[in-house]
Amino acid sequence: MTKKPTDKQKSLIWMRERGRNFRASCLLEGIVLPEGCPDENTVQSALDRLRRHYER
Repeated sequence: MTKKPTDKQKSLIWMRERGRNFRASCLLEGIVLPEGCPDENTVQSALDRLRRHYER
């Protein structure tokens, strides 16, 4: 029997898929995103660093 994904795992999967879906829909609309767009992990790590810095 396989285990069902936890809520945290579901959330991470959804966040990854959201970024992919956004890029795919932009391509369908003919919108070209610049290559320098940060991915979800980069943005999250930057926010975490800023929170740690300002919560001191």
